[in-house]
Amino acid sequence: MPKKLVFWFLIFLLCLNVYSQNPLPDSIPPRFDEQRFRLPEKTKVIKDIEYAMVEGTSLLLDIYIPEKEEGPLPLIVWIHGGGWTKGSKENCCPALLLLPYGYIIASINYRLSGIARFPAQLEDCKSAVRFLRANATKYNINPQRIGTWGSSAGGHLASMLGTTGEMKEFDKGAYLEFSSKVQAVCDYYGPSFLPDMPRRQPGITSTAESRLLGGLPADKIEKARKASP
Repeated sequence: MPKKLVFWFLIFLLCLNVYSQNPLPDSIPPRFDEQRFRLPEKTKVIKDIEYAMVEGTSLLLDIYIPEKEEGPLPLIVWIHGGGWTKGSKENCCPALLLLPYGYIIASINYRLSGIARFPAQLEDCKSAVRFLRANATKYNINPQRIGTWGSSAGGHLASMLGTTGEMKEFDKGAYLEFSSKVQAVCDYYGPSFLPDMPRRQPGITSTAESRLLGGLPADKIEKARKASP
């Protein structure tokens, strides 16, 4: 038998062995259906908590606390998408599926690009993490187990949280004695390297990333690199 064929046969046997020791779960959480989804009974929901006030803008978050009382519980910070130009904390779709598994969910708003340019959005996300860590006891949060999850622009900001934990330049506002580090990141199709975003094309004068940066990435190359997780 050729050596290459032997190699792949051994890999196949290894995969079978790994699967036999770690089979798929009997049930997989269903896809999120916003029209049919209902919060688990006895979920405690606290809406419109102000986590920061920045230049007259009140930044709010919602917290969903599962029925499970023992704790403290791990926290998932959900960051909505919308091209940094739209969306809100109400769009926390998939994260709520983790409530039955004992996770607290915090869904946050942040300043959109029509109000402020980058790094305002990242600064807001970090403010939210610091606020939640500072109030961990109040909301039954384990401050050592904070993860972040987002889709599209929210995925980008989630990744930025994960890669800037040691960069104090993005920590602004209150609760600076608390860390904005997160212990886990889930990025749903968020852009990771803004300089590679579409180049200038005839007739295109504005894109989502240009509104975030204040100009097309090709014209704001250093800022685009700084905004790249």
